[in-house]
Amino acid sequence: SVAQLSPSKTGIVLSQVNSLISSANQSIILYHNITSAIKLLDIAKQTLTVSDDPLFDSLKVALTHDINNLNGQDQYDTTILQTQIGDLNSYIYALTSIKPNQEKPMVKEYSGSKWDNFKENVTGTLQGLFSINQQKNSLNSSDSIRSSEILIQLSLNVRQAMLTYNQDAWNKNLTSIKEDIIANYASNIEGQKILELIKSLEKVNFDNKNNNLDATIQALSKTNQLYGN
Repeated sequence: SVAQLSPSKTGIVLSQVNSLISSANQSIILYHNITSAIKLLDIAKQTLTVSDDPLFDSLKVALTHDINNLNGQDQYDTTILQTQIGDLNSYIYALTSIKPNQEKPMVKEYSGSKWDNFKENVTGTLQGLFSINQQKNSLNSSDSIRSSEILIQLSLNVRQAMLTYNQDAWNKNLTSIKEDIIANYASNIEGQKILELIKSLEKVNFDNKNNNLDATIQALSKTNQLYGN
C-alpha cells in the first residue's frame, strides 16, 4: 500500500493505537470497566483519523464495530455499584439490633386505683426495658443474633463477589439475603430498603460475553503483520 504518512509516522501512530487498544482490553478483562474501555477506544479511533493509509482501513472498521457494540450493552458504573454495596451493608447492620418481625409491646390497661395503675405501669415499663436490653445484649435473642450474623456475612460475601467479579457468588449471596429478609424482616423499613436495592443489584452481569474487543484485536494483529512486512 501507498502510505499517506512517512514510515516513521505510521509506526508512531500504530504504536499509540496498540497501547490504547491494549489498555482498553485490560479495562474489560481485568477491571470490567466498560466505560473506561470505550473512552480509550474512542481515543484510538481519533488517533487513526490523522492517517489515510489503507493499512488502517480494517482497523478503523473494527474499532467502530466494537465501540458500537459496547455502547449497546447494559453497563454498570463501578463507583455507583460500590456505593450501593455500601448502602446494602449499612442497611443490614441497622438490622442487627432488631428482632425479626418485632412487634410493638401492647400497653395494658388497669382497672385498679390510680396508684395501683401507676405501679403496674412502672413495673411493666421496667420489664420492657429489661427485655429490650436482654434482646440486644444477651443470648436470649439467639435467633435474632444468628439471623443478623448470617446477613452480615452474606453482605460481606456480596462485596467480595463484586471485587472478584464472581457472578455465581454474586447471584447466590444476593438471593440468600433476599430470602432471609423476606422470611424475617419483610415488615421492617430497613428490610424493605434492602429488597428494593437487591432488585437493582440483581441486574448486574459481570459475565456479559458481548463485552469484548474480538474484532479490534484481530484487525490490529493483521495490521501489525502487514506493517512489519
